[in-house]
Amino acid sequence: MTEGNFCPLCGKTSGRFVGAICLECYLKRHEIVQLPEKIPVQRCKRCGKIRLGRKMVMPSSEALREIVQKNLKVKDIADKAIGIELCEKGGSAFEAQVAIKGIVGDGPVLIEKRA
Repeated sequence: MTEGNFCPLCGKTSGRFVGAICLECYLKRHEIVQLPEKIPVQRCKRCGKIRLGRKMVMPSSEALREIVQKNLKVKDIADKAIGIELCEKGGSAFEAQVAIKGIVGDGPVLIEKRA
């Protein structure tokens, strides 16, 4: 908690601040974690392999996590740890739940996204 601060955006005077604004306003104004809503995965109709970079590989949790990781953009978070959980939605569709823990400003944050 930082004393003597005033967030010019929301008026908050207590809690955590990043620079001159409160953490909540900072996270609203700065999209520090970006993940597309849908991530297309190319799949071979004959063999079922998926494209991972320049290679074709058999579909696996590790390969799908790597595809999600490549589409994830994280900035302004120090000491970040990224966790990716996959859930089958039916057929060949998956949903990814991404959790990023790290330090923003002077304290810890947890940001969650879905794709």
